[in-house]
Amino acid sequence: MIKYYKVRVAFFTYICFILVSSCGEISSVSEQKKNIKAYEFSLKSLDGNEISLKEFQGKKAVYLVFWATWCPACKKDIPRLKMLSKDLNTKEIELLTINVGSGDSPDKIAEFKKKYDISYTILYDEGGKVSKAYKIVGIPTHILIDRNGIIRYNAHSPPHDISGYLKKFKG
Repeated sequence: MIKYYKVRVAFFTYICFILVSSCGEISSVSEQKKNIKAYEFSLKSLDGNEISLKEFQGKKAVYLVFWATWCPACKKDIPRLKMLSKDLNTKEIELLTINVGSGDSPDKIAEFKKKYDISYTILYDEGGKVSKAYKIVGIPTHILIDRNGIIRYNAHSPPHDISGYLKKFKG
């Protein structure tokens, strides 16, 4: 009986975590009130290129999306990210998606990319170092970094107006 109770509690806790992590801005800080500097990182893209956050500093804003292939909410974000990648002014902002590495491999991600016809940049966070540095709890997580390297947005759903955030912070 005790074992059954523990299983029910664990299942209930898991369901609550999933619901909270997929509720978007309700469960996280959406607009950063403090000037929190973004963690500098370098990760490899699926095509083998090394991409570093510092290569964009002073030049353009960066929109990071942390995700995984097994995440239902992440899959729901794909159409919007595809649309954003086409609509964003690439001179002003760079879209980088970061697979958190948990339960995924580069081969699995490549198959996923092909299946969903994804053209935007996918980086692989093997070992989760970058995810840990950004304190990612629940995915997807959307982070908007201005051109000065300051985090301006951090939530489980995309900002409604990316350009508005950038104009507001002159980033």
